[in-house]
Amino acid sequence: APIDTNFNPADAQQNVAGALVQFPEVDGVQAECGTCSPGGFQAFVQAERPLVPWASDDNNELACLYYDLKETNPDFELITTAARNWLSRVALHKAVAAFYDLDNTEPDVWTMPIVEDSTNPDMQPVCEPDAPLGAIWSSLLSDEEVIAAVS
Repeated sequence: APIDTNFNPADAQQNVAGALVQFPEVDGVQAECGTCSPGGFQAFVQAERPLVPWASDDNNELACLYYDLKETNPDFELITTAARNWLSRVALHKAVAAFYDLDNTEPDVWTMPIVEDSTNPDMQPVCEPDAPLGAIWSSLLSDEEVIAAVS
């Protein structure tokens, strides 16, 4: 079954630590919460287990930690999809159109784009050390607007 993180890094750390005890061999992790993944990273570090390829959604802290941990974890790779915070705009458009019986041509199904891939030189994780940890670069905002929104 999936490991519940409650969208909380502390719960992610605790529950990934439990999974590491239960599963002596882990080949990779797919996390539903980029802001929770640092807790999962910490569980691996505390268990003295090498970090494995990790898939999640993007955020600044995740990318910065990737660079901090990569040197001592050579098999650690990171791939992220868009954090999807912009989907609330799409949902609002759909809801208003449905309520007022208006046409809405936006798709009902979205494929989340890959925004970072540490194995691809053209899609390296984006770490801005001076930006807030919660910055999500895949939003539809400019970098300045992202920083202002989460500062």
